[in-house]
Amino acid sequence: MGIARKVVDKTAINEEEAISSSSTGLALDLFQDVYKELLSIESVGDIEIVFTNHESQTGKRHVDLVRFKRLK
Repeated sequence: MGIARKVVDKTAINEEEAISSSSTGLALDLFQDVYKELLSIESVGDIEIVFTNHESQTGKRHVDLVRFKRLK
């Protein structure tokens, strides 16, 4: 079970939660795996990603924050 799944499981149904590289303590490049996991969880209908923020400091436009709503 990855970081994203743990955060989703702790979130109440119909509630929104945010997860970021800083809240997980991960470097931006490692946080991309968390983002991919969230996309996978969204693809099976457990969450809806409502916002993604792309950083601009590195020029790589990494995702550094994701807000999602738990659906089930």
